[in-house]
Amino acid sequence: MKDNIERENRKAFPKFILIVLVSALGGGIVGLCGGILGIQNLENAQETILKVMGVAVPWGIPVILLTLVLPGWLLYRQANKMFRNWDGEEEELPRKAEEKLSYGLLFSNMAFILDCFFLSACHMASTNQGMILTIVLYCLGLVLEIVLQQKIVDLTRRMNPEKQGSIYDLKFQKKWMESCDEAERAKIGQASYKAFLVTTQVAAILWLVTVMANFMMGTGLFATLPPLIIWATMQAVYTITTIRQERGTDPL
Repeated sequence: MKDNIERENRKAFPKFILIVLVSALGGGIVGLCGGILGIQNLENAQETILKVMGVAVPWGIPVILLTLVLPGWLLYRQANKMFRNWDGEEEELPRKAEEKLSYGLLFSNMAFILDCFFLSACHMASTNQGMILTIVLYCLGLVLEIVLQQKIVDLTRRMNPEKQGSIYDLKFQKKWMESCDEAERAKIGQASYKAFLVTTQVAAILWLVTVMANFMMGTGLFATLPPLIIWATMQAVYTITTIRQERGTDPL
């Protein structure tokens, strides 16, 4: 076993070092060129970004309502109709309905995240009316998204009577997990692990992007901290949770 481990390490190590060196060289070249160009064009770039954002911000949330929230509600209505027409025997129909609900929940979550972005950028609107409109539309979108999520969870519970928890309950995630069977928990665990791996990779890429942006546009050191905080949080929570599981302690 020991020889096999060392053999695998020796086989993979040269390729790993090559990737690191090529990445470092490429990053250095891009950073140097970008820094030179950024110094010369920084003011023009910032002006352009401000003008674009000033026009786009008031329209951001209405577009989100039409492209994400409205389709989410349509998916919920379709799933609700399928469930009401279910005869209790066909197995494929509930699966299709739950799939529609999952996509509806995804659309709602994505809409909320994008709404938060446009709310944080509302001060960049070209007029005070645009800023006020963005805030009002954010509140409207938030209500629609919360109610949509509540409807989706309620319908899921009707389709699966063993499920427990209200989205307005602060312990909703804990109660929902406790009401899942072993097969569902295994699926959740696999999905969570994949999300952990992808988020870790995205955090690393965002850190590189913020470092390059700092060289090119002078965004400051603070901009590099959020992805590092997310990266560190993911690693710490994952490791501590696995330790608690080994001890037999409920990670939730």
